[in-house]
Amino acid sequence: MSQTGQITIYSDARIKAPTGIISGLNRQVWFTSLENNGIGSIDPFSGHIELFFDPDKRIQYPANIYEGLDQCMWFTCVGSNHLVRFNPTHQAMTLYSHPEMKAPVAIKRSADGRIWFSCRDSNAIGCIDTSAKEPGSTLQLFQHAQIMRPAAIYATADNKLIFLNTMTGAPSIGMLDCSASHPEKSIVVHPLEHTHLQLRAFAQDRQGYIWNACFPNMFVKYQPHTFAAHPEFHFYTHADLHNPDGLYLGKDETIWFVNSGANSIGRFNPSHATPLASLQLFSHADMELPFDIKPAADGNMWFTNKKSNTLGKITVPKGEHRYWEFPGV
Repeated sequence: MSQTGQITIYSDARIKAPTGIISGLNRQVWFTSLENNGIGSIDPFSGHIELFFDPDKRIQYPANIYEGLDQCMWFTCVGSNHLVRFNPTHQAMTLYSHPEMKAPVAIKRSADGRIWFSCRDSNAIGCIDTSAKEPGSTLQLFQHAQIMRPAAIYATADNKLIFLNTMTGAPSIGMLDCSASHPEKSIVVHPLEHTHLQLRAFAQDRQGYIWNACFPNMFVKYQPHTFAAHPEFHFYTHADLHNPDGLYLGKDETIWFVNSGANSIGRFNPSHATPLASLQLFSHADMELPFDIKPAADGNMWFTNKKSNTLGKITVPKGEHRYWEFPGV
């Protein structure tokens, strides 16, 4: 039986600066290849890699990717200001744009099935109905004075969307109601007391708490159901945190993240009284600038290495129980 934390690196000369990663169609792990304007998939069971490019070279800097309800993969292009649908059956890419779609970055699917995305340079949040006959006719962008360089987003089970404002010196967390007729009118934003932080990524634990990774060395957690009225932010730091990013809940019910500034992968038990006392870190000689991490159909965690142009798998054995006993805890 494999041990927790065993890392395997997968390379392909066609991968250039892989960033976003997600488990999607056909039980594949999908990723973006930022610097050569492609997307790809890897079979988590065989390790077989495929890359896909736009033959007309219309897209630039694909950033993040997510599965739509139309049996297609959707991704943002931060460089060419497009939202793109990729049909893997026909290997066809359809591009969608909007006058105010500038630097679309993060992408998620809300509880009602729509794809939502953040537009960092136009201070906007957008959505599109991927199940519509003509998805482009449903494309909407919402702007608001309290949306300030939005980056990562997270869709909750009750059809809310949480977004991270990344204005330098003024980090804040916002929420909107995806089911509202005018979602921008439902926006509530709360600033962080630690103004030096750069908000990065999301996870939600089994107790319902939202966790955000923050550069340079912190996590913040809060309850989404009390966010609108009275959020209570809890901050956690550790000497071994160096630009934590890409965190996500694993199938072992612990939160995994990339420790991008230290070229390592970490996990901790969010239910522990002192969560980061349970911190474990794993590294590999061929990891360089790990960027994002997600669980896959094989039960393991998969991640991108942006600088070394590779993908990685870190094992989470099936026999491992929900909350193990950590050494020294």
